[in-house]
Parts: sequence; C-alpha cells; structure tokens
Amino acid sequence: MIMKVFKFILLLIVFFSPVILAYLGYFDKEFAAILVALILGIFGIFHDWIRSQFNYPELDIEFNINQPDCHKTFLTRKYEVKNWTPATGIKIPGVADGEKEWHIDNVECYYYRLKIFNRGNYRAEKVEIMILEKFTENSKKRFMKDYNFLPLNLVWGHDGVVVRESIAPLLFKYCDFGCIVAPEHTHIKFPDGGVYEQGVVLDLDLAVKPNTMSHLVFPGKHRFKIIAVADNSKVVTKIFEIDFQDFWNNDEKIMLKNGLIVKEVKSLE
Repeated sequence: MIMKVFKFILLLIVFFSPVILAYLGYFDKEFAAILVALILGIFGIFHDWIRSQFNYPELDIEFNINQPDCHKTFLTRKYEVKNWTPATGIKIPGVADGEKEWHIDNVECYYYRLKIFNRGNYRAEKVEIMILEKFTENSKKRFMKDYNFLPLNLVWGHDGVVVRESIAPLLFKYCDFGCIVAPEHTHIKFPDGGVYEQGVVLDLDLAVKPNTMSHLVFPGKHRFKIIAVADNSKVVTKIFEIDFQDFWNNDEKIMLKNGLIVKEVKSLE
C-alpha cells in the first residue's frame, strides 16, 4: 500500500511539474503546454504498464490443517475384476466364469488442500500451482533432495483441472494437495517387486501419476517447494514441511490434529 501511494505521488509530480514550473516562471506557458502534451502522449503509450503498477493480482499460498480446507471423505475406486479364475479365487453370483465385472469401492480417506488467495485488486488469469522440489529428512536429521521426485502441477479442487482460468480479487480457490487412504486399503507394488501395504501413505494429487511412483509420500518428514504462477502476476514461492507417521484415526478431529503436521519454513535444507 505504501509503495502504491509513493508511485501515485511520483506520477502526480511528473504530470504537474511543467505547470508548476511555468507558474514559477521557469518555463513559458507555450513550452509548458508542449511538455504536458508530451507527457500525456507518453502516458497513452504506456497506459497498460502504468495501470499495472496500481492494479495487479497478488497470489498467496496457505496450508491449514483444519476444516473445511482438509476433511474426511470417501475416495471412489472403480476397478475391473474377472469372475472366478484360479488366480483370483473370486466368485461373483450370476456372472459366468471368466467374464468380467466392474467393482466400485468407497474408501475412507482424508483430503488435504491448499488455499490459493488473490490478495490483490485485479483478477489473476491462468493460475497454476506446481511442486518444484521435495526434500526428505534422513537418519542424521538432515533434509536431502529427493532426485526421484518428478516436478509436476497440482490439480485444482472440485474439477481437477491443471489451469484455473481466473481468481477474482480478494477471493481464493482450493488446490488439491493429496489424500491419505485408510491403511487397510493400502496395497502398493513397487517395480522392484517390493510391496507396501496396511500402512499410511500420502498420495499427492499431481496432474500425472509418474511410473516412478514419486507421487507417493511415505511416513517421515518432508519439505516441499511450491510455486503459484499466473499470466499477470509475480511468481510466489513457499516451502512447507510435512511431518506424518504411520498413524490413522477414524475420528476426524484427532486425525486432523495428529495425522499430518504442517508448518511453513524458510529453507528446503
């Protein structure tokens, strides 16, 4: 706000200085009129730039572990199962052996979302949110860069798009960060043949689920560098430290308090 006032005063000085100087006798009126016309012409040419110095969006990122930003819900999983075979051992009544059937499960989970604010006085256009880097704490309590992590956009809440068309001044939109599914539904197979099951894992809501499985975050302390960008706004960067253990509770208040601890930090290391 102080900077805007300073810019406005400077603009007034530039515009009225020829008139003031002419009044004080430093310029004649004809020369002052020429200068004013020249200044008006320059203002006309750089009108958009001048306006952008006073009217612009200001993006901000908040990560609060409370309702309604984060909440308990159900994740719908749809998968295809072939009726009885020696491999599956599944028998679906009324379906012939070897035929396929669609199954839908509603799995309990906790969803975590970011708030993306526009604190400016102008609409932010074409807004994107990306996780640029991930650091993980090792056994020596040092945060080390995860080179396996693939930087990708997060998707926006409710409709899952990558680019939000706009955010109006003084309003915000939700951006999905990730979810934790009830551990009894966790069954992850790694490319090397390893399996992680019956445990807590944070599944990041990235635009793409990489084959490297870097969208999966396992219990521990992690730091994420997140940026918010728009076509007409400065880039905003924030770093959040996330601490979570292999902990699950069906009580929403207990889980939101103890399941995922988030704080903003200054450095990744």
